[in-house]
Amino acid sequence: PRMIHLPAGLLVLLFSSTLADVYSPGSPGAPWSSATQKAVKAKLYRIFSPHQSLALYKDLHPEAEEITDTTITIDGVLQKWESMPNSAKALRLGFHGCFPKLDSAGNIEAACNGCLNTKGMYIRFDPHNKDKAGKCGYDTSPVAHHNGLGPTLEILEKIYKDPSFPPSTPELDISLFNQGISRADLWAFATIAAIEYGIDMNNIMCDDPDHLSALDVDNYNYDSGTSSSHYHYNIHFGEDECKISKQTFKFTTGRSDCIPPQDSGLPAYHTDSKEIAPDAQGNGAATVQYFKDNFGLNGQETVALMGSHTLGMFNYPHTVMHYTWTSRGIELFNNDYYKILSTNAGYIYNAYPKKDGVTIKPVGDAYGNPAETRWRARVRKDNSKCGPAFWRHDYLTCQDCHVPDGVKPHLQKSADRSCCDDAPMLGNGTQAYCKPSSMRGNCEAFRFSKDPEVGINAEVGLVLDFQVDDDGYPKGCEGFETFNYAGLLEDMKKNDHAVPNCPPQMLAEPSTAKAVSEYVQDYADDRTLWFTDYAAVLNIMLSNGYEEGSLKENPEVSLTCETPKVLPIFPKGELQALDQRCPQWSCSEIGEEKAAVNEDFFQLSPWKPGTVLAIGLEGTPQLESVNSVCTSSQQWTMRGDQIVNAKTGQPLLAHGISAWEMVPHAKKENTFYIKMAGTKSNKHYLRVGKGQKLDVKKKYDWVVTMI
Repeated sequence: PRMIHLPAGLLVLLFSSTLADVYSPGSPGAPWSSATQKAVKAKLYRIFSPHQSLALYKDLHPEAEEITDTTITIDGVLQKWESMPNSAKALRLGFHGCFPKLDSAGNIEAACNGCLNTKGMYIRFDPHNKDKAGKCGYDTSPVAHHNGLGPTLEILEKIYKDPSFPPSTPELDISLFNQGISRADLWAFATIAAIEYGIDMNNIMCDDPDHLSALDVDNYNYDSGTSSSHYHYNIHFGEDECKISKQTFKFTTGRSDCIPPQDSGLPAYHTDSKEIAPDAQGNGAATVQYFKDNFGLNGQETVALMGSHTLGMFNYPHTVMHYTWTSRGIELFNNDYYKILSTNAGYIYNAYPKKDGVTIKPVGDAYGNPAETRWRARVRKDNSKCGPAFWRHDYLTCQDCHVPDGVKPHLQKSADRSCCDDAPMLGNGTQAYCKPSSMRGNCEAFRFSKDPEVGINAEVGLVLDFQVDDDGYPKGCEGFETFNYAGLLEDMKKNDHAVPNCPPQMLAEPSTAKAVSEYVQDYADDRTLWFTDYAAVLNIMLSNGYEEGSLKENPEVSLTCETPKVLPIFPKGELQALDQRCPQWSCSEIGEEKAAVNEDFFQLSPWKPGTVLAIGLEGTPQLESVNSVCTSSQQWTMRGDQIVNAKTGQPLLAHGISAWEMVPHAKKENTFYIKMAGTKSNKHYLRVGKGQKLDVKKKYDWVVTMI
């Protein structure tokens, strides 16, 4: 069979039912209008943009035990940036939501039905405080396959039920739920939007490589316990074929949601059904077999779908795994994943703190050519079996010779430049980049990138043929003899890595097809081929569980979406510009005029720069740093003689006064006095008093910045 199917009788029941305006669980979702697609895609683009989702998540949970600039603690669980929704998590949810689900008899009952088992999704591991079990780390057995997706599900549910969420995006006339749209269709739409956002980021950063600088470690305290090199960059910047042409992904509707659980303490998208999930520690053969059995995919389609890993990174608090798939490009959707997986020759693109004055440049071998690469098996002793095992991508390359004097290059013990300065002259009159391996000094060596590029058994097994033991360690190749749990217990340092001599993966599915490793190379070499095959297999994945033709293809809507550059929220020594800190997100059809969003809202700032007026969690006015996400609590509008907050809908109240008059300053542009309405007194003006508290006294300058 091409894919997993629901029982025919159940399909007849579902598709013969009549949709009410409000969605009824168990029935097919209603079609989406072009207006709905435009609004929802804009909402999702805001969620995917830098730092937006954590700020929105804080607004969803005023009951939280603790909220800081970078964290929120709910029910004792500390949530940070790693757990917040982004494009990679939306894409991950699209896959996880389509796992086949089993009934009590072990038969497949559903897939892609807007539900998953939410238990075990809020377990977090602290990289700074490992719970040592013997000589190794955390017991990860209670962790669900969906760990880390909880906040993503919560925010998508808010989009599903609240037509005005999130702020700074178009408001729907009625919610998706009240339009009869299914949650499963929203998850599918979000999956496609995540990919399109990644393509947009790729193309924008072909022109502006600093577009995502708000996510760089210079501008945000990640505290990841893994890397101090979170920098975002398009390594194809300056190349003629950097940009990706507009892609078409089929969006179908009519998926049916599961019946909500009876337990009122569980979300409506929870199911107790057993899910058939892949084994991340399985080898290539296990990966191919999983997708054949549970999604009806062949070898080529499996390889094409694995390219989803071009988005995102490993998050230690969820999986006790470290690092990234594509280093600099974790927000970009392109075929770099395959170039790394296939061990094509390539360059390292290391990034350094801005204070070091180092430009990101490609570094290859001694002669400036792409460097030889390899996969090296590693563990960092983070789970109870001293694993999990992963594979690190190494380059046979020079040190970073382009760094200035006094800056220590990546992986070097000192700032010594002899490997660079003593490089030989070449026949064409130029100097080699560094001393080649033929000269003494070990200047060319296998090095890994800052924010190392890594892979898991399930994907590296598509290019290398190996087996896996019961503890998740690869085995069966020369070099793996002591790379296992027993070997680690014997010598933690010596046996924590291996450079195996594994044969190429020649598995083919079906047997008459090319080997899966050859498809990896095809996609590394041909980006257009991969996008074509990926679009086709994505549709198969998002249709899992439905008979062919039962889902309805929505009319194609070609949208262009605003992708505003979000300012850093922790820039060192700089204040955000007021006229740039509150972007709006919207989408429009090709040729359609851009729609305005929240055009009558403004920010209020004291004359002394650095803060904006907001409504705090307790419902009282407070000043907040301009170096923060611009939330609806910081936005105001005039309604008669009241200054109304965008988040609460309540008027500004200070010293019992709620009616105000905005008096323009005679000499200063965009500056006003705010005085109590109806009074001629010169002592009833809103001002900032001691302790940054609002007071009502003499005249005081307020800056009004329209949004």
